[in-house]
Amino acid sequence: MQQPQAQTTKDRLNSSTTSFVTPKYTKPGRLNNSIQGTTKSNTSVVKSTPKPLANRTNTSRLNNSALNTSTSKLNTSSVSKPTTRSNTPITRGGLKNKANEEKKKQEEAQEAQDRLNEQLDSLNKLNEELRLNNTQAEAERVEANKQHNTLRGQYSESQRIQQQQELELSSMKRTLKNSEEQIFELKSTNKHLEHKISMDASHHKMAIEALNVEHESNVRSIKQAHQVNLEEERDIAHKLLQSTREELQRDLNRTRGELERTKIDLNFSVDLAEARLQTIEQHSKTIEKLMADIKDLETKRNMDEESRRKLHNALQELKGNIRVYCRVRPLGSNPSDLITSEGEEPDFKAVSFNDADVDQKTIDIASQITNNQGTELKKFQFQFDKVFRPEAQQKDVFVEISQLVQSALDGYKVCIFAYGQTGSGKTFTMEGPPKKSIKNMSKEEEMDQRGMIPRSVEQIFECANTKSERGWKYTVEASFLEIYNESIRDLLVKNASNNPLEADNTKYEIKHDNQGNTNVSNLTYVPVKKPEDVHDLLSIASKNRAAAATSCNERSSRSHAVFALRIVGHNEMTEQTTYGVLNLIDLAGSERLNNSKSTGARLKETQHINSSLSCLGDVISALASKSKHVPYRNSKLTYLLQNCLGGEAKTLMFVNVSPKSSHSNETVCSLRFASKVNSCDVGTATRKIK
Repeated sequence: MQQPQAQTTKDRLNSSTTSFVTPKYTKPGRLNNSIQGTTKSNTSVVKSTPKPLANRTNTSRLNNSALNTSTSKLNTSSVSKPTTRSNTPITRGGLKNKANEEKKKQEEAQEAQDRLNEQLDSLNKLNEELRLNNTQAEAERVEANKQHNTLRGQYSESQRIQQQQELELSSMKRTLKNSEEQIFELKSTNKHLEHKISMDASHHKMAIEALNVEHESNVRSIKQAHQVNLEEERDIAHKLLQSTREELQRDLNRTRGELERTKIDLNFSVDLAEARLQTIEQHSKTIEKLMADIKDLETKRNMDEESRRKLHNALQELKGNIRVYCRVRPLGSNPSDLITSEGEEPDFKAVSFNDADVDQKTIDIASQITNNQGTELKKFQFQFDKVFRPEAQQKDVFVEISQLVQSALDGYKVCIFAYGQTGSGKTFTMEGPPKKSIKNMSKEEEMDQRGMIPRSVEQIFECANTKSERGWKYTVEASFLEIYNESIRDLLVKNASNNPLEADNTKYEIKHDNQGNTNVSNLTYVPVKKPEDVHDLLSIASKNRAAAATSCNERSSRSHAVFALRIVGHNEMTEQTTYGVLNLIDLAGSERLNNSKSTGARLKETQHINSSLSCLGDVISALASKSKHVPYRNSKLTYLLQNCLGGEAKTLMFVNVSPKSSHSNETVCSLRFASKVNSCDVGTATRKIK
């Protein structure tokens, strides 16, 4: 009985909505009439407010009030539900059933009413959109009135504006027509929705009843299945508990057996540990005894080391304080060998050796001597501590001087210098081949060609590493100077002008102290940590050293070069400290003025070189004759070597000779000077130690 009432309420709402929308379609006609009247009058612009605008506003207000009234009526009718009572008598059971049915109907009606309210809300939203459209239309009409007033003032453009207004009015008519069609569609949609709602309500009711029946049956089946599962799980749990109890009992028995075995093993381990402890105690006593023996052996070793030094020094003293080794360079190793001097007779061999000389201590020289009777070939024989023939390698030469290098590490001053005419191989003996030659050599050839300086440094570091196991630690410092035109120059300082022959303004002074040490002021001393550091120093010194081409040699050293290593060793076990010095000297080559054909600066260099070498000969002669006065101060070279030649050091001289026949006279002079040095007795060298 309530559903027809709800339908009647919706019909009233539709009728009120229609009355709200109908006046909207009359407004464009009124506006059109007013525009046409304005166009026909051809009057001037007059400001006035059109009356249709006020009528439209009142009409919209009326429509809004009608819509609100119908909506409130609909809500009132939906809430108030009439209740019909029967006058016939009803029993208590029938009354209860009737109340339940009435309650169900009320719930269904309430659900239907809720759905209707949702539909009404959507309709209210649509009405609100229509109201917004009316507001927009009113705004457009206000704009049209403004245009109408503007058209009055602009008569010249009235025709164009009229056409434009007609187009706008036609567009607005089409818009109103579309709005009517939309309203019609909304009404039909509303009827369809009401029918669908009623159908859905019946279907939902039937579905709910079916779901309730299905739910009850499912609950009954679940209860039955759950009861069966509980019984099965209880049986399984009982069986599992029984098996677990049996397994635990077996584990307990097994654990008891393992504990018994562990107890037996522990007793055995304790007995074994006690036996091992006794063994360890015995070993400890043995170790203590061995440590005492090791300490005694170390003491004996230090004593043996001291004895070795003494025996080594005695051996060197037996060989003589100034030893002389002669080395003959191979013929053809110097580019000057290819040049033939005027008057040279190439039909004789200048240098020869006696095959019967097993110790290789003698050398035979053939030289042409010119006198009043003419030219004659005269032979000379010289004997030295060692003669190295042309086929001797650098490593063969170093074997003979390695013992002297060891003396420097033991705390002695050692001096090794190379003497001889220019082009005889002094620089090659001391330093090795020049850099331009190394570029064309293999790594193996380069290692074989190393000179005495790099080999000496390598031996020092090898011996220092070996002696470190006996508590020795060494520090090494290097310096490199040259004496050029009786002036000292530091070869480890880069020359600002990049010209080695340019004078150095730094003042260097040679100073000797009472301990037999020689120092040069302002000289650079570089710490040496590894042998490779010396290779870099040799490269720097080679660039800075004075050299020039002469007729005797295309690259002749024009100065005396002195490479010095200061070696300080300290033994932490014996608290012993040694101070050793190793001097490796490459003397400038002697050459006769008529052979060198030097002029200008080369002439001055040759004169200084020959003068200093002559002073060296005077010093050697004075030492050999035991003269009270030795002229060390006559040249910078002899003054620098004072402590090396005066008995404070172990000294060795290489006399390098050329096998070329044109150099035979100079070779004889060099060998005579070397023989004089070899016969010189300068006393016993002393070791500097604290």
